Amino acid sequence: IAAGEIAELSLVAAPPEGVELRPIADERGIDALVAVHEEVFGEDATAIGAMLRVELARDASDVAATVAMADGRPIAAGRVELHRGTGFASLWGDCTVLDWRGRGVFRSLVGVGAAHAAAAGARDPAAAAPAARRPLFRRLGFVDLATTTPYVHPGAAD
Repeated sequence: IAAGEIAELSLVAAPPEGVELRPIADERGIDALVAVHEEVFGEDATAIGAMLRVELARDASDVAATVAMADGRPIAAGRVELHRGTGFASLWGDCTVLDWRGRGVFRSLVGVGAAHAAAAGARDPAAAAPAARRPLFRRLGFVDLATTTPYVHPGAAD
């Protein structure tokens, strides 16, 4: 887990040329997010899509998801969850397909999530930061807090 104070993070970054960041608010957007996760992680991500549908239906103001598109193809995605009354927000799933890495797409997605969190009053965003992404978060000003082991219960989508 990596975290930081909004005021101290370096998060303002426009996406690279040819990339459009779109808020996810419907089935098409959720499907795009699922497609990115499946390409990046090489595993079925329908449970993530199901979870996002529930979160958006429950209270769309507590979650915001974004997909990056290039030439009609989803190339990156991420989401932020607000924890109202705590000052914290969680950044989840920020990931980019292999052929678009190293161009600033990840940075712009994290910036969108953090900006949403800041607008909602969160001061301290935290992110799941596996070893491969820790250097990216560190360059943005996040610090390492803890190590976690992600797990999705097989019955979570039921």
